[in-house]
Amino acid sequence: MGANGMNSRARLALIFCLGIAAAIAAAPHTRAAEFPTRPIKLVVPYAAGGPTDVLGRLVGEFLGRDLKQPVIVENKAGAQGAIGAEAVARSEPDGYTLFVTAASIIVLNPILYKKLSYDPVRDFRMLALVTDLPVVMEINPSVPARTVAEFVAWAKQNPGKVNFGSAGTGGTIHLAGEMFKQMANRDDPCSLQGGRPGADRSDLG
Repeated sequence: MGANGMNSRARLALIFCLGIAAAIAAAPHTRAAEFPTRPIKLVVPYAAGGPTDVLGRLVGEFLGRDLKQPVIVENKAGAQGAIGAEAVARSEPDGYTLFVTAASIIVLNPILYKKLSYDPVRDFRMLALVTDLPVVMEINPSVPARTVAEFVAWAKQNPGKVNFGSAGTGGTIHLAGEMFKQMANRDDPCSLQGGRPGADRSDLG
């Protein structure tokens, strides 16, 4: 599979920071020429229909075409990706279980949680960076700001008027919002959409 071709197609479909990790490596006695001899499972640690799932299915399609074996996508959602990560970490280390992962699962979860059921360094081997994610900030046209600096200045002058919504807690977008709050040096409360509307509260500036 051509890396440039796969990356360009994936970027057209979705822009998301993902990698494909194998459960350790294939057994030493298995020759590369013999791989693969049976279907491959590709675990997506999020629900079907989301951006990671769509990207995973695109990658699975490319892999299946090049490797001449079916690639079966299996969704294992929950716990900020930890359920899917644990399933891959506990799988047979024979190269037949692949993992579509995101930075939040590999980098952020070990920082945020004291105990995890997987070790990103010990349990996975990164194979490829499929695509990346630019974080884009958007505001309502009615807000008199055209740059981030102007928005920070406006937010400081209008306490209590800034709200931040995130699809979940502990992910890259959530933490980006928290970092922005620190940059703005604000302490005004605003709602944070977590696993259910109104489940969490946070600050943003």
